[in-house]
Amino acid sequence: MKIFIPRNVSKWIFNMSIQVWPVTISIFQLIILAIWLGIWLWMFNTLYRNGVARWMAFLLIIPIFLIFIAIAFFKYSELTLLPFIAKMIQTYFLDVTQKFQLNWKKIDPVSVALAKTRKTDHDIVIIHKKNTIDHEKIKKLDRILSSS
Repeated sequence: MKIFIPRNVSKWIFNMSIQVWPVTISIFQLIILAIWLGIWLWMFNTLYRNGVARWMAFLLIIPIFLIFIAIAFFKYSELTLLPFIAKMIQTYFLDVTQKFQLNWKKIDPVSVALAKTRKTDHDIVIIHKKNTIDHEKIKKLDRILSSS
């Protein structure tokens, strides 16, 4: 039995794995198996105590045990069961599908906006005003300033 902890992963109990010759089992998988094995044995004993024959109880509980083993050892592209289900839900239900076409030039919205501004006729009105000095107003200001 060999305990393997990757260098880039912190030393946490769920990241450890135990390698038994053909199989590498993580501690988390072992915990899942232990919990479900306890549930499986409890169900088997309950059925057996209630009068169900031993072989019949065993046949009823075997599919449940196989499902638990599949859950514990599920690994698809380095994803365990719950991240895999979350990824499938995100991919097939939450993401918007993108459509791609061949031989079609994508239109750049910036170039369209620039072309629109170039084509529009801008009405530019230039008003030239003469700078004139009103002598009467200057005389009034002089009177006000001199009187004070």
